[in-house]
Amino acid sequence: TKDTDAQSETSVEHHLLYYDDTRRGIEDSMTSRTTGLNIIKFIYSDGNIICTQYGSFGSLDTLFLANGNMNRRATYNTSYHSGIMTAYLHEIETFGYSAYCNPGFQKDIANSLGALLTVENLGDYLSVNLMNQYQYTFSLNYIPPVTSYSWTTDDTGRVVEGTATDLSTGQVSDYYTFQYE
Repeated sequence: TKDTDAQSETSVEHHLLYYDDTRRGIEDSMTSRTTGLNIIKFIYSDGNIICTQYGSFGSLDTLFLANGNMNRRATYNTSYHSGIMTAYLHEIETFGYSAYCNPGFQKDIANSLGALLTVENLGDYLSVNLMNQYQYTFSLNYIPPVTSYSWTTDDTGRVVEGTATDLSTGQVSDYYTFQYE
């Protein structure tokens, strides 16, 4: 259950998660007072994950995985006419990866919740390595900026901090800090 406080109204989401026999998440059924019923179904095929969302909004995401990392994500908006779903390309995200281990990666979480957390934009829990490059394309006529990531390690080789830099402006856009126990 996730509680959020939106201005003076509280929205409570209730999730029912379903898994296959290998403990991979295959469905998230979520209800809330503000959005009603939403269902996300996950299909695993050839190392990729297809995520279809039904409910108050519809979308179709495909997470492309290679060498243990998500190297591309395509998002499609959907519409239904006479019971037939039509998908329109909305955006493409591409990712490059460093040799550094992703501190957020844990195999059990990646297997059971990784796709859901990624589709809900809560972080990359699928990839074993940290990104070193990100590019977002909203439409085919738009040349998107590239974000480059730099990581700093401690004496044991663990990543402890990093920055994201927009290569079109040279400006640092984000700072990251990792703490270990």
